[in-house]
Amino acid sequence: MLRTSERQDEAWEFVKYAVRRDVMTRLFQKNRTTPARRSMPTARRYATTGPAHWDVFYDTLDRFPASGPIPAPPQVAAVDLALTKHTATALGSAGSVKPALRALQRDLERAMERDT
Repeated sequence: MLRTSERQDEAWEFVKYAVRRDVMTRLFQKNRTTPARRSMPTARRYATTGPAHWDVFYDTLDRFPASGPIPAPPQVAAVDLALTKHTATALGSAGSVKPALRALQRDLERAMERDT
């Protein structure tokens, strides 16, 4: 984003804004995932809500410092494309919903059958 942007300063300001604790606190109010800020996932925060085993993510990084990112399955790009394409088609009109869902199902099945 920053290398190709003609507005690099604005992009950098957005990144700095997006990682502020107050902003991330608002974005992660419902505790459905683990925030990227290490200081945010705490026992107190997840006492009544949040994902099960929320502590495993950072605990794994601490216990296995050589851990790296887990790559997405190879089907992710095809699934993402199918969802985007067919959702947009389905929203076109009431008559386009069923054909779009059928096409989505077909494309998802093809994507998940791929080995690569």
